[in-house]
Amino acid sequence: MDFRGISTRAEYWWSVLAVYGAISLSCILGMVLMFTGSVPVVILGGALLFFAFILLIASIIPFIMLTIRRMHDIGKSGWHYYGIEIAGVAIYYAITFYAVSLMTKSVDLVANADGVMVEMIVRNSTTGSEILSWSATALSIAISVYLLVLLIMPSKLANNKYRK
Repeated sequence: MDFRGISTRAEYWWSVLAVYGAISLSCILGMVLMFTGSVPVVILGGALLFFAFILLIASIIPFIMLTIRRMHDIGKSGWHYYGIEIAGVAIYYAITFYAVSLMTKSVDLVANADGVMVEMIVRNSTTGSEILSWSATALSIAISVYLLVLLIMPSKLANNKYRK
């Protein structure tokens, strides 16, 4: 596990294509097999989905290392990547949880002349929370696009303290 050094654009994107291509192919094939109906084929589909899950979990740390080395290749610190990820996740969840806390329901009970409840009206008040939820999503997308732009950038050859 080496966080030092650099990863070129080609090294980074070919790795992403290989691993996430295998995960996507396993998921698609697994889901197709799961819905065929035959028991042995359904078991094979489940095994493919399990393989995709294991591959996804196993690729987390290597891809963090690869992304940090890619940041080094463009002249940024690995902490820059952590800052982007932490900010993106923290902001998204903070705004989303706040939006959920704003969701309220008001209940109006309507009774007839004898005092017997005949109708219950539930009104949802979600306008503010919907705006916050959409803004959290937009902010998360903007942070992801910023990270994507960094990962697509060409190598920084001059004055790069990470290149040796």
